Amino acid sequence: MSDQTPTDTAKQEPQEQFLYAFNDKGQRVRFSREQWAKHVIPQNVKLHWKNPDALFALLQQAVQGGFYAEIEQAAWHLQEIDRNLERGTSLLAHVLLRLGKLDECEQLIDEFIDVAGPTGNMLAGKAKLMVERNKDADVSEQLREALKLSPNNENTLHWYALDGKKKDGMDGLKARLREACDFPGSFLPQIRLGGILLEEGDNEGAIELYESILDLARRDGNILLGISSAMAQYHLTEEMIDMLAPVYNFQKHGPYVGMNLAQAMTDAGRHSDARQIVKPIRALNNPQFNEYLDTMDKQEERRMKPWWQMFNAAAGIEDEDAGDAEAGEGGEQ
Repeated sequence: MSDQTPTDTAKQEPQEQFLYAFNDKGQRVRFSREQWAKHVIPQNVKLHWKNPDALFALLQQAVQGGFYAEIEQAAWHLQEIDRNLERGTSLLAHVLLRLGKLDECEQLIDEFIDVAGPTGNMLAGKAKLMVERNKDADVSEQLREALKLSPNNENTLHWYALDGKKKDGMDGLKARLREACDFPGSFLPQIRLGGILLEEGDNEGAIELYESILDLARRDGNILLGISSAMAQYHLTEEMIDMLAPVYNFQKHGPYVGMNLAQAMTDAGRHSDARQIVKPIRALNNPQFNEYLDTMDKQEERRMKPWWQMFNAAAGIEDEDAGDAEAGEGGEQ
């Protein structure tokens, strides 16, 4: 007789995973993974068979769900019809790698490079192949060459930096990121390294890195968002205002950077400037944004009230008595 209690048994039994989709009536329908693989994926593949953009989005979603064998045929088809040769080839290579078809994967990547030349994605793919064949393979050179072509690829940069950390600790990680900062067009290495320097208390070093990519940030809201978020996290209020206020443009950089900058201005007591920043954000009438901005308004209101108004509000005293307090305060001066 087993000593297991019903609770123990329930803990050890793997829970079935379910996926959800909407039917023609807009109703949410639950599927098991087996049902999804047998019915949902084939139906959607058939529906988007001739549309490379829609087919890619579908197959990418399937890959994220761990469906590889189920979409291999469709991935080969996409690679044939996709006008974006790298996109279709990259997805197919990933599927073949996951299925353990390493020779086919390598041949596919080599054929792409012969036709279109090396790209960051394809060189990173060759590094993955090397590790799949030998988990102890040194792929630092392959990753370095991939980053030279695509210095802002998150996955490749992360892998390259962690490889340096594995060999030489945090000094190795920072050395890899500094090296990547020198690659033309790079901005993500500067953002990642800047975050580490801020964590270590080297504010000047981080700000110097951020200033080095400001020209790129003028054209790319994601860069400015990365900088402003890091500076906000470490409360570099004045530094953020000095650096980003002259650069920020709502149309180019979007609402999130604006909210970071407006919060810094509110913290610094520059309420009028903060209100100018949030005007176009308010105009979007986005409930999520409005909730955050309402909180900011309350912070501003608390900071702008004289001490006696805040005391009266806390004590439940009407503001009509405030004039006496103000007069008393003036009489003491």
